[in-house]
Amino acid sequence: MQSGIVTSYQGLSTKIYIDIVHVVSSAPGTAFVPLSSSFGFFGRLIPSFIDYYIRHKISRPALVAILMVPEAAAFILLLSSANTSLFISTAIIGTCTGAISSIAISITAELFGTVNFPVNHNIMVANIPLGSLVFGQLASHVYHKEGVLSGDGKCIGMECYRSTFIL
Repeated sequence: MQSGIVTSYQGLSTKIYIDIVHVVSSAPGTAFVPLSSSFGFFGRLIPSFIDYYIRHKISRPALVAILMVPEAAAFILLLSSANTSLFISTAIIGTCTGAISSIAISITAELFGTVNFPVNHNIMVANIPLGSLVFGQLASHVYHKEGVLSGDGKCIGMECYRSTFIL
């Protein structure tokens, strides 16, 4: 059950980041959304390669834990003000999210069985839209506050978004 909770928490934090990744960039037309999507696709291939080459020597919950280490480091790297750290973090988060998303389906089946799999999986991923709603409301209050503090009412750039990443 704990691996399901960990997977749900991971899904909440990274899916929220991916949902707002286009807002994080201050210039229109930047490549954060395609970067995240592309690395998410390649991340979905990682569990297949690991299963093929290692042949079940690593359990799926252990693989999720291993993948969460670079993802946590990427979230910490987001606190840096360098633009390259934003690109690198987005790529790492996209890769780890893709890999964990593909593993989460089989973990749900292993934890709860396949009898009521659709219901169980939907319950497991229901936290993502609910968390996006709650965090989105919280983030909008923080962005508004930062915009008021800047004087012109606009919240643009890494300095503005740093406090939401700390949350």
